[in-house]
Amino acid sequence: MELIDKRGTALTTTFNDLHIGDCYQDDADNICIKTNRDGCIYFDTAVGQWRSAFENLDEPIIPLKATITVERKAQ
Repeated sequence: MELIDKRGTALTTTFNDLHIGDCYQDDADNICIKTNRDGCIYFDTAVGQWRSAFENLDEPIIPLKATITVERKAQ
Protein backbone atom coordinates (compact mmCIF):
# COMPACT_ATOMS: atom_id res chain seq x y z
CA MET A 1 0.00 0.00 0.00
CA GLU A 2 1.17 3.51 -0.81
CA LEU A 3 -0.05 6.48 1.21
CA ILE A 4 0.24 9.93 -0.32
CA ASP A 5 -1.11 12.64 1.97
CA LYS A 6 -2.13 15.69 -0.08
CA ARG A 7 -4.15 17.39 2.64
CA GLY A 8 -1.62 20.17 3.15
CA THR A 9 -3.94 22.56 1.33
CA ALA A 10 -4.25 26.00 2.90
CA LEU A 11 -7.66 26.78 4.40
CA THR A 12 -8.69 29.25 1.72
CA THR A 13 -11.77 27.30 0.57
CA THR A 14 -15.08 27.78 2.39
CA PHE A 15 -18.09 25.50 2.65
CA ASN A 16 -19.97 27.86 0.33
CA ASP A 17 -17.38 27.23 -2.43
CA LEU A 18 -18.24 23.52 -2.57
CA HIS A 19 -20.75 21.84 -4.88
CA ILE A 20 -23.38 19.47 -3.51
CA GLY A 21 -21.76 16.03 -3.30
CA ASP A 22 -18.24 17.38 -2.69
CA CYS A 23 -16.24 15.82 0.14
CA TYR A 24 -14.22 17.83 2.61
CA GLN A 25 -12.52 17.79 5.99
CA ASP A 26 -13.93 20.15 8.60
CA ASP A 27 -12.11 21.87 11.47
CA ALA A 28 -12.79 18.86 13.73
CA ASP A 29 -11.05 16.53 11.22
CA ASN A 30 -14.36 14.90 10.25
CA ILE A 31 -14.83 13.54 6.75
CA CYS A 32 -17.94 15.29 5.37
CA ILE A 33 -20.10 15.45 2.24
CA LYS A 34 -22.04 18.59 1.30
CA THR A 35 -25.71 17.63 0.86
CA ASN A 36 -27.41 21.00 0.23
CA ARG A 37 -26.80 24.75 0.51
CA ASP A 38 -25.93 24.66 4.23
CA GLY A 39 -26.19 20.97 5.10
CA CYS A 40 -23.81 18.07 5.22
CA ILE A 41 -23.32 14.56 6.48
CA TYR A 42 -20.22 13.59 8.41
CA PHE A 43 -18.85 10.26 9.52
CA ASP A 44 -19.01 9.97 13.32
CA THR A 45 -16.11 7.65 14.13
CA ALA A 46 -17.27 7.26 17.75
CA VAL A 47 -20.38 5.35 16.64
CA GLY A 48 -19.31 4.29 13.13
CA GLN A 49 -22.16 5.93 11.23
CA TRP A 50 -23.05 8.98 9.15
CA ARG A 51 -24.84 11.90 10.83
CA SER A 52 -26.41 15.03 9.36
CA ALA A 53 -25.44 18.55 10.38
CA PHE A 54 -25.51 22.18 9.26
CA GLU A 55 -22.39 24.10 8.29
CA ASN A 56 -21.62 27.82 8.36
CA LEU A 57 -21.29 29.00 4.74
CA ASP A 58 -18.07 30.88 5.56
CA GLU A 59 -16.51 27.93 7.43
CA PRO A 60 -12.99 27.22 6.15
CA ILE A 61 -12.66 23.61 4.99
CA ILE A 62 -10.17 21.32 3.26
CA PRO A 63 -11.58 19.93 -0.02
CA LEU A 64 -10.98 16.20 -0.39
CA LYS A 65 -10.91 13.93 -3.41
CA ALA A 66 -13.04 10.88 -2.63
CA THR A 67 -13.78 7.61 -4.38
CA ILE A 68 -16.96 5.64 -3.76
CA THR A 69 -16.75 1.87 -4.17
CA VAL A 70 -20.02 0.03 -4.72
CA GLU A 71 -20.09 -3.72 -4.14
CA ARG A 72 -22.87 -6.23 -3.87
CA LYS A 73 -23.30 -7.60 -0.34
CA ALA A 74 -22.34 -11.22 0.21
CA GLN A 75 -25.42 -13.41 0.56
